[in-house]
Amino acid sequence: LLPELNRRLAEIDGDDLEQQMTVLREFHHAKVLVIASLDVAELIGAVKTGQALTAIAEVSIQGSLDVSRTGIVNNHGLPVGFSSESLPFCVIGDGKLGSAELGYGSDLDMVFLSGNIDDTEKTTGQRPIYNAQFFARLGQRIVHVMTTLTPAGRLYEVDMRLRPSGNSGPLVASLNSFERYQKEKAWTWEHQALIRARVVCGDASLADQFNHLRMEILCQQRDEETLRQDVLQMRDKMRDAGDVSNSSQFDLKQGHGGIVDIEFMVQYMVLRWAHEYPQLTRHTESLELLDTLAGLELLDPNHHRILSGALSSWLEKSYQLKLNDHDAVIPDSDEKPLRQQVTEIWNNMFARNNGS
Repeated sequence: LLPELNRRLAEIDGDDLEQQMTVLREFHHAKVLVIASLDVAELIGAVKTGQALTAIAEVSIQGSLDVSRTGIVNNHGLPVGFSSESLPFCVIGDGKLGSAELGYGSDLDMVFLSGNIDDTEKTTGQRPIYNAQFFARLGQRIVHVMTTLTPAGRLYEVDMRLRPSGNSGPLVASLNSFERYQKEKAWTWEHQALIRARVVCGDASLADQFNHLRMEILCQQRDEETLRQDVLQMRDKMRDAGDVSNSSQFDLKQGHGGIVDIEFMVQYMVLRWAHEYPQLTRHTESLELLDTLAGLELLDPNHHRILSGALSSWLEKSYQLKLNDHDAVIPDSDEKPLRQQVTEIWNNMFARNNGS
């Protein structure tokens, strides 16, 4: 995908941002249509659909970063000692982007990370700005390129709330500030989010530093009861805010026994056991993590079968419903035994009667 997009962008004047944005959108729409066609024809399943839609998003982010960086560098030059190829900047994918489970129309959870360079120095161009301003403007330009509504539509909606301090924090965090926040201020749910976080594009050296830091944080030993309570409290908040299940319909995402219940169980087990089994930090995909947990005998084989089967089924149904412009809900009578099995595993794991 990336060579094809780069060829298309190379045909455009590097200063014509509007036309670059059009190319990005037309490329994205065409590729998503291909995946939708394969999906409708039942030639690919839920896992492959999510991976393909995620690959399109990754390439779209890379293209947005490239055109944004070119524009900022043309205006202001580069931080001293760096080239465009070695610029210490990364885009971290969180949520469904990080776990390669994007659906049709999904927004993108992202965090922008910069290296630890001297913010008292300025860039090298004819209109120099401080290094911190350079990275802030780069982040702003990426968001602009991706979210602006043009005649060709919008590339993606983006969600930057998982950055340190959320919407009140700077758009681009330095690695040092990210580390301090994660070690000193982050809530348990933010460490849950870190399980699915991965670098989707950017500088390789900074990516290595992020990966090392992520592993270090996830492998911290945690008090089991505190962890259990934190996970339960956040799950209750999410369910109260988003579950649309009722006597006639089941919410595939937020309902009891749904997608988020399975994700939270996976995240709970990773945070509980990663200090003993660092290999739990290698993957960001929920199904891969379920396989790893089962392989380490931390998850009962029958529970692994139930949770993996349910997650695959719920994702498949949610994709089909989204393609038909429907909400991710199914009749309450559908798949009830499987939902109840997932809820039973949840209740056993957290030793609390949590509905059915």
